[in-house]
Amino acid sequence: MARRLLILGGGYAGVYAALGAARARGDAEAEIAMVSAEPDMVNRPRLYETHPGAHMRYPLAPMLERIGATLRVARVTAIDVASREVTLAEGTPQAYDRLVIALGSRLQRPALSGIERAFDVDTYDGALALDRHLQTLPAGATITVVGSGFTGIELATELASRFHVVLLERADVLAPSLGEGPREQIGRALKDVGVEVRLGAALDRVDGETTVWCGGLVAHPLTRTLPAERDALGRLLTEPSLAVCGLPDVYAAGDVAHALADDDHVALMSCQHAIKLGQFAGHNAMSDLLGRPTMPYRQPIYRMCLDLGGAGALQTDGWERRVLASGMQAKAVKREINSVWAALPPATLDRETLLGYGEPGASKYRK
Repeated sequence: MARRLLILGGGYAGVYAALGAARARGDAEAEIAMVSAEPDMVNRPRLYETHPGAHMRYPLAPMLERIGATLRVARVTAIDVASREVTLAEGTPQAYDRLVIALGSRLQRPALSGIERAFDVDTYDGALALDRHLQTLPAGATITVVGSGFTGIELATELASRFHVVLLERADVLAPSLGEGPREQIGRALKDVGVEVRLGAALDRVDGETTVWCGGLVAHPLTRTLPAERDALGRLLTEPSLAVCGLPDVYAAGDVAHALADDDHVALMSCQHAIKLGQFAGHNAMSDLLGRPTMPYRQPIYRMCLDLGGAGALQTDGWERRVLASGMQAKAVKREINSVWAALPPATLDRETLLGYGEPGASKYRK
């Protein structure tokens, strides 16, 4: 019976884990199987955009078939590392010889009165629900966006051309998670597009007709059921190979992995880190399965491109987020990232080119 690598999750980390594993497998006898709750990969970084739709979804099966992997559409309900078995809500349990957990993250919703009425752009369905609601509102209606992190800023500036947007931040500074580097320019852009910013705004309830919660992410809740160390966000602590500390034959990638990108910085819950984490985790899980050496995950380059709606965008370099470009110049880069870099590699590519996307550390998009 062929040895089996099982990948949980069909987002960026899961897709690139499959590509990395298929590339590392070569002509060896080994099965690659993916379990995903959805048949499509969703371009999650674009869900803040106006009118989300089918153009932000990419079928997984054609690409996986092209690289010799299979897809099972089902929800994972439990992982038994002792018996090497994964329980699904739909269908029979799935056995594995090596496992890559790439189940992603979830929006963190605190226990506030009325929180159930808040919209979000964390999921495709959530973004559609918000879009349907916005279409019922008159121009200039007040929209409250909670959280001035990456998503909150992008959403607030996107909506500002149609609505009066109030951006609430509980900290005393704007965009605390993005640091000092881009803060002044972000503040100027918010002012230019007419977003009203309120700092030190700690909520005890959610009210108002339209509140969108952008309050941060935590790892998939299944990580908390495993006998492994986790960080405050529920991410599994990993070794340099992305093997989960203390769990034999289990690897983690994407938003469920607490992994050092370099000597000083932990990989972020971001598309760019999920892609590289997936490449390394898939490569290493397959290499381990075949008795070959693994590679330490490293991602020394970190750049950010933040959409600022009518004010363009902001492109930064390094963990200090030094501003490289802004305005319409950066906006062109952002559009390229959203429409090309963040898309699924086309299944129409020849197999060799497609497998090139799985090379550990390789740039995702190749012209």
